[in-house]
Amino acid sequence: MEEDWYGRTDLPDRALKRLIKSLPTPFFLYDEDGIRRIAQELFAAFSWNPGYREYFPVRLNCNPAILRLMHEEHAGLLCTSRAELILAARCGFSGEQILYAPLRRDDAAERMALDGGAVWLLDGPWLLPSRPPEKVILTLHPGGKLRMDGRTLGCQERSKFGMDETALRQTARTLADLGVQRLGIALRAESNELDADYYPAAAERLFRCCAELQDKADIRVCCCLLGDGLGASYRPEYREPGLPECGERIAKLALEILEPSGLGGLALFTALGRRLIVHQGLYVMRAIAVKQRERPLILADGSCGQLMRTTFLGSYRRLSVLGGGKRDRELCDVTGCSADDHDRFAESRLLPPVRTGDFLILHDVGAGCCTAAGCMTDGLPCAEYLLDSDKMLRPIGRACQAEDFVDWLLRR
Repeated sequence: MEEDWYGRTDLPDRALKRLIKSLPTPFFLYDEDGIRRIAQELFAAFSWNPGYREYFPVRLNCNPAILRLMHEEHAGLLCTSRAELILAARCGFSGEQILYAPLRRDDAAERMALDGGAVWLLDGPWLLPSRPPEKVILTLHPGGKLRMDGRTLGCQERSKFGMDETALRQTARTLADLGVQRLGIALRAESNELDADYYPAAAERLFRCCAELQDKADIRVCCCLLGDGLGASYRPEYREPGLPECGERIAKLALEILEPSGLGGLALFTALGRRLIVHQGLYVMRAIAVKQRERPLILADGSCGQLMRTTFLGSYRRLSVLGGGKRDRELCDVTGCSADDHDRFAESRLLPPVRTGDFLILHDVGAGCCTAAGCMTDGLPCAEYLLDSDKMLRPIGRACQAEDFVDWLLRR
């Protein structure tokens, strides 16, 4: 039988059903122990680097309770807007715990990031603020294909982020002339790569760029950001790259490339938010009707508007029926209470025969599917709960009522 999320938390079907049976559906449920465990595994994998830090991208899950968990586990936050900077500050993050990556110029956000001492992640010189930050990371776009041991791992051309090496050197010199003493380099080419060679290959490319900048351009780099390239698998048949193995390979590359250039103390950063949290979230809904068609169409009380990336982009997520493990299975389609005619939670999925009132669970929705994603009238944010260390449910977000949404619209 396919392993379920709640099975990995020692929470069998009966215990989960007892916890959630009186809760109005739909809602999101996150596993605190799972989030902490993965965060600790990640930091252990890179413990060889004294300056290591994970920057969790706020866009993946902006629930304050989740962000505070990240703070307790010593991760920082990657923010791209003033709203995210404000949220980060209110969740206890400050100074270099915040990595600000502006997508466009915003004077108010710039002042907040500069006054707060955030690290800046710049895509290009057009994003330089009015006064120089204390620490800046420039994004490299290496172009061409990324290779390791003669094998092509991916093409970098499609990534919209970054500068070529010539532009990066020019921008680095401009920043040095402005008085910026602490410079870093980032690579943001892939977001969810399952090839175990990708992250080490990205690290090798960055490390060689750092050594070349120092040897040929007299520009000293103090840190590297590897981005979000270490993937999380949504399908059981696809294996995820191991964290310990990946950390060991990158440590070896640092010893081979950085140490001879005198860059052994270079700090390493990651932004592996998807790997941190994606498997630690469930979306729980109930079946309200079953239409008998060529394939049974299950109508659930959830809304595809609350999981826009999952449904509108056709992203695959595991789907299970709580307590339905011993029933025979049949091909089904599952849809929700959205006004859109073609939205689906799942199509042609093998499920036990579903009865009205059954709990349907969409797995692996911890990242990129939080309730802030939907603002349509049929996709208002629903409730969110955290399964704490005592296996008790703690509310961490209430459902948005229709009156609240209408009042907000009228006040705009």
